[in-house]
Amino acid sequence: MEGKSETMTYNFLFQQALQLHEAGRLNEAEQIYRQILQATPDNPDILNLLGLIAQSKGLDYEAVSLFSKAIRQSQNHAPYYFNIAVSYENIGKLHEAVEAYNKVLKLSPETKETYHKLGCLYKKLNNLPTAINYFDKALNLDNNYIEPQIEKALLSSTPQTELEKLNKLYPKSAQILYHLSRIFYFNQDNENALYFAQQAYDQAPTEPQYCFNLGLCKEATDNITEAEDLYRQAIKNAKKYIDAYNALAALLSRQKRFNEAEALFKEVMNLSPQNIAAGINYADMLYRAGRLQEAIERYHDILPLAPNSPELSNNFGIILKDLGDYEEALGLFFNALSKQKSCDEISINIAETLTLLARKAPKKAQEIAKNWLKSYPNNIFARHFNQEDVDKEYASKLFDNFASTYEKTLNKIKYNIPNELKKILNSPKGLIIDLGCGTGLVAQELKSADNTFIGIDISPAMLKIAETKKLYKELICTDITNWLKKSLPQNTNLIIAADVFCYMKDLSEIIKTCAPYPLCFTIEKSPSGKTELSASGRYQHSPQGINDLLRQNGYADIIQKKINLRQEDQTNVEGLIFFAT
Repeated sequence: MEGKSETMTYNFLFQQALQLHEAGRLNEAEQIYRQILQATPDNPDILNLLGLIAQSKGLDYEAVSLFSKAIRQSQNHAPYYFNIAVSYENIGKLHEAVEAYNKVLKLSPETKETYHKLGCLYKKLNNLPTAINYFDKALNLDNNYIEPQIEKALLSSTPQTELEKLNKLYPKSAQILYHLSRIFYFNQDNENALYFAQQAYDQAPTEPQYCFNLGLCKEATDNITEAEDLYRQAIKNAKKYIDAYNALAALLSRQKRFNEAEALFKEVMNLSPQNIAAGINYADMLYRAGRLQEAIERYHDILPLAPNSPELSNNFGIILKDLGDYEEALGLFFNALSKQKSCDEISINIAETLTLLARKAPKKAQEIAKNWLKSYPNNIFARHFNQEDVDKEYASKLFDNFASTYEKTLNKIKYNIPNELKKILNSPKGLIIDLGCGTGLVAQELKSADNTFIGIDISPAMLKIAETKKLYKELICTDITNWLKKSLPQNTNLIIAADVFCYMKDLSEIIKTCAPYPLCFTIEKSPSGKTELSASGRYQHSPQGINDLLRQNGYADIIQKKINLRQEDQTNVEGLIFFAT
């Protein structure tokens, strides 16, 4: 009778623990499992279940130990090997995970999930042919198995197209919707990224990954409050979701909620002390909070952990640039550029820092600029800084990179050209051609019921922002001079070029092309009376030379007005508005 009673007690406790486990009450379930384990210390099922609880808490080293003990007691039970493989993968022991999954296949060769997991592991190991082979084996067992179909789509040469095909077959698959969103997000197509992220979330709102991804897309579309809520939801659903902690802390930092951000960063550091992304964001937060010395110390701590990180060198360089340590900043920027040669943002930072250095040590700046061009002869920014004729390519890349922060930057430097144009032009009527229209600031100031705007710009990113303002009849991405030659409408009433000619060395061709239509534009005044490239990377022109050009092309009535174009180092930059008819 006593043995029967013990069995009944064991079964009762075991069933109670299982029910708690399935209900997500892991701590209570664990307590009962450990109570059972005291009576049967080698029970493989209890060891396995405790391992699963540890795994779900992110305690994978503990989980591996528990699964190993279960396997020693029952060496032919496939689920134990599958579970230990998952934890091996979580702690980065990929080859051990492969070995464990292969053991599963020997014991249970018809498990499609194991083939899929092996495919994902070989993908991580960058053995793509083997990865695809395992995905195919999983699909041979179940040709409707979505996960390996997604993986094969992602490995194809046209992942977006392949995922869209899958989306038609499985329109409610949250995984497909999620991966489509990620592709659009990385391509900076925020509208489509948000659309698919929302659909994925709607299918599985408690899935932390989908909460986090929707938060990223909300933040990218300036829905900051919703983004914050989604990051918090992701953390609530997965207590150790490092990426969500990091994103939330960075968002709070950008909102200057530094105390909240710092608390979250410290939590990330406790969970993942070697996390480079969190370390960089924490240093950035310290910089934003004005704690410059602490930010520098933090960067010095992180650099040895990620010496090949271009982002780390670039961000550290920005701080040193702002502190006036230009040569040290340039060293970091060039280190970043050597790791990420095609990154325009880094090249722009180099050009800006060289501009600042040139004011203090012009010969040193010129020497560094020449070495930059020698090392990177195809770099548009290096070529422009060394006065090579690459104006079109330079302007396109520059403004594509500045598009997202362009208007905020102009406010900081007291840019007021559209308002000054308004004073001269009053309320212009008819068809207006806005050359180098950018984000549409001129049309924003001058648009009325009596006029129509066509905007021309070389930067797709700027035009995308202008399009949202619904001010233009048409927006065209092309070189302005070529467009004027081939497509300028005969019923044009006015051509405007606000803060455009400073990116063009020779204005003779464009002024000739605009004639005889009324023309209003700005220039940056050359102190020497000759056309020259300023330290800021803009061309300065001679007012007298501009007057001569206008008269040579038939403009008889010329108004010119002195204005301050912007501020550099809190000093006004002198320019002029010309209005010629």
